[in-house]
Amino acid sequence: MSRTANVENRGARSRKKKGAYPPLLRKASVETGLAPSSATTVVRGGGLAADSGPERDSPSRARASRPRDSRQDAGATVKTDTRFKRKVPHPEFLRGIGPAKPTITIVGIGSLGSALALALRGAGFRVKELIARDSSASLRRAKRIASRVGARATILRASALDSDLIWICVPDREIRNVALEISRRLSALEMHTRGKASPLRFAFHSSGALDSSELDALRQHGIAIASVHPLMTFVENVKPSLKGVPVAIEGDATAQKLARVIVARLGGEAISLSTSRKSAYHAWATMSSPLLIAYLVTLEEAASGAGLSKSDARRLSLPIIQQTLANYSRFGPSDSFSGPIIRGDLETVSGHLAALKHDPRTLAVYRALAQMAVDKLPAKNRQKLRALLESSSQKLDDKTARKV
Repeated sequence: MSRTANVENRGARSRKKKGAYPPLLRKASVETGLAPSSATTVVRGGGLAADSGPERDSPSRARASRPRDSRQDAGATVKTDTRFKRKVPHPEFLRGIGPAKPTITIVGIGSLGSALALALRGAGFRVKELIARDSSASLRRAKRIASRVGARATILRASALDSDLIWICVPDREIRNVALEISRRLSALEMHTRGKASPLRFAFHSSGALDSSELDALRQHGIAIASVHPLMTFVENVKPSLKGVPVAIEGDATAQKLARVIVARLGGEAISLSTSRKSAYHAWATMSSPLLIAYLVTLEEAASGAGLSKSDARRLSLPIIQQTLANYSRFGPSDSFSGPIIRGDLETVSGHLAALKHDPRTLAVYRALAQMAVDKLPAKNRQKLRALLESSSQKLDDKTARKV
């Protein structure tokens, strides 16, 4: 038998053993957990090729199946996920190698959307569109940010939706409707372009409380979805850095993978979060900043009993607040705790309760925090302190009942 015949026989045995699929497709199938089918093929340049049967290992096929240098192939190799009939990027794309870094559209140019656009641009991502509300004020704001990041400012009904990722940064109550509007816009664009598919393959929203299912309307367009929430406060005229910021991620596996790539490039810390834990996560997040501000307002109210104005209370309390946070960061809660509770000073705590009786809400906050301290932090006379705080609580409840 000739040498050529031997080679052909070995190739046939190899195909029979491994399946008649090119190496790149077998690798992609293993990484995504999907077996290749006769309707699945790998092509380059972001398109899909029709195929009526398995790949054959002809020399030309073998050459086509070899991965090219990422500088030449912009990570656009795709395969069809036959379960959802959507294109799933090759893992090379999700690693953000070279020019395969995704382009991004942001919907909602408020405090979060503006800060995110600037942070993404600073990390080297191309922000293609900033989509604002259909109002002159919102569009003006979008244009100001767009001029800084090199993007187009537009409204949704005029948008091109020609990026790889769309990131929705609107209030929670609007996310689902915005997703529906994006879906309608994609359908309209497809009709206008005679069936040409949009490059859009991923969609994020930034709600801490809601899960990725708010974006379900986009699944019919082959879009992988996720919720991606930075644990940071965003207010007017402040653009905080995202370096070191935790970012909670939940959603489709491929969308989560892309989110982690982006978070890493922003210098943040990705946290995987299950759908069932989103509400508890967001309660913690709300207590970390919005309700911390509410607590500081409670301090201002308490200071009024000492004859201080709110502005004086804010100024005078900042040094001890800042040192307390520095201690907490360095030493943890127990070694940062001081005051009458750690000493078990019943008389002092009783005096505090009496002084705050004129303001039941401030008293309730003090009592709740003191009870947490007695239970969770170092304290002497725990039982007596608990009894004192519970007695104060009962008296307050009786007083409230009499008023009703």
